[in-house]
Amino acid sequence: MVKISNYFERQTEDGKKFYVLEISGKAELKASKTSGNFYVSVRKTTIPATFGEETCKSMVGQNLPGSIVKVEVEPYEVVNTDSGEVTTQNQRFVYSPVEMNDEPQAIRELVEEGVIA
Repeated sequence: MVKISNYFERQTEDGKKFYVLEISGKAELKASKTSGNFYVSVRKTTIPATFGEETCKSMVGQNLPGSIVKVEVEPYEVVNTDSGEVTTQNQRFVYSPVEMNDEPQAIRELVEEGVIA
């Protein structure tokens, strides 16, 4: 299960505006690689909406079936806005309408079938 946590206005390349819904997964405990201390993290991603701002606003807080999974993608650069540090990533989080854990084979099959992009 995922929750609609926010929405944002975006623009297409030709200047048309549209909205995306930010969806959040369940809280996960992770251990710091440097200190070993635990922290809480939540997976987030966005999905495009076909409706306007008022509908997006009314949907915040609603649950949807499915999960947020990590998939491998072509490498891309990310700039840390605080430090200016540039890193290369090759994974991103995507929404899957199927409830699942991070099982690599199952994720690959869903990508191949076009269920998740």
